Amino acid sequence: MLDTAAYFVARSFAADVQRAAAEASQTGSPWMKRIQADKESKAFKECVSLE
Repeated sequence: MLDTAAYFVARSFAADVQRAAAEASQTGSPWMKRIQADKESKAFKECVSLE
């Protein structure tokens, strides 16, 4: 019984993650704007230049 419950919880979580990823990848989404702002930040550029 617990195995079945764990399966459905994991399946629901995976669906939520996929849905969030699809929404975040849309151009103009708040997530995409945040990612772009982070990429343009000074701290990000410094981290990339250290590699």
